[in-house]
Amino acid sequence: MCPIVKSVDSHLKDRIHVELDSNVDTRVVGSNVLVLHDHGHNIIVDGYDCTPMHKNITIADAAVAYNDPQTGDTSILLINQAI
Repeated sequence: MCPIVKSVDSHLKDRIHVELDSNVDTRVVGSNVLVLHDHGHNIIVDGYDCTPMHKNITIADAAVAYNDPQTGDTSILLINQAI
């Protein structure tokens, strides 16, 4: 059974406050990053929403570029040990 996490504040008539704090400390990157280093280790990952997933994921260091729309500056963000 999948847990549903929510808290409802009764004095807010038409709003529901949803909060989930699972103390996750894992960084996740997508296919649009530059992989700098493959650690050579894989982990098995399961979804949090009860969707059967069981994926074998590589641990890697990655880089992404961020373009600041106000200044036009580009920053390179380094993400260590991401999945």
